[in-house]
Amino acid sequence: MKLIRAFFSAAPKYLLWLVMSTIFWLWIFTLVTNTTAEKKVTLYAEVPALEDPGLAAELEKAAPDSIKMVQAHSFDYFVFQSGKVKGGDIYIVPASNVEEYLPDFLPLDLTRLPEGLSLYESGGTAYGVRVYDAGSGEGAAKRYISYTLPGLAAEDYYLFFGVESLHCGEPDAAAYDVAAYLLELP
Repeated sequence: MKLIRAFFSAAPKYLLWLVMSTIFWLWIFTLVTNTTAEKKVTLYAEVPALEDPGLAAELEKAAPDSIKMVQAHSFDYFVFQSGKVKGGDIYIVPASNVEEYLPDFLPLDLTRLPEGLSLYESGGTAYGVRVYDAGSGEGAAKRYISYTLPGLAAEDYYLFFGVESLHCGEPDAAAYDVAAYLLELP
């Protein structure tokens, strides 16, 4: 009986060590499995539902050899403290929120994308490519991205490139390679 009582009186200490150990090993796992921004392309999507790991695995097929990984995250993966989008290469945003984020997006280099795409233009400059047409219900990568859910109003979605992206210019245009592949996904 004394042994059981001693165990339960020390249980909070054991629980604290268990929690601290779990956090420590998760941190180590993150360090080991992640890479620097120079070696990964990150996509953020402001959509109702996103199959993150499946989309990332599919998009890695289009990444050039210089890219070790592609990550796909929903916008709620990180918190916007300043109302600016940061840290990503590719963004998928609903038409209703484009103007809010437009200063954080690069103008498109149309030579790196397929022809005949529906574009989002502002001031005569093309910034985004439509990836989901609410009128027809057609969209890119619908196996991984849910652009609408029952009870939500349908709207168009556009793909943009982040102004801080390391993969949208010369000599590294990996974000364009990944985006072009995404646009072809059923």
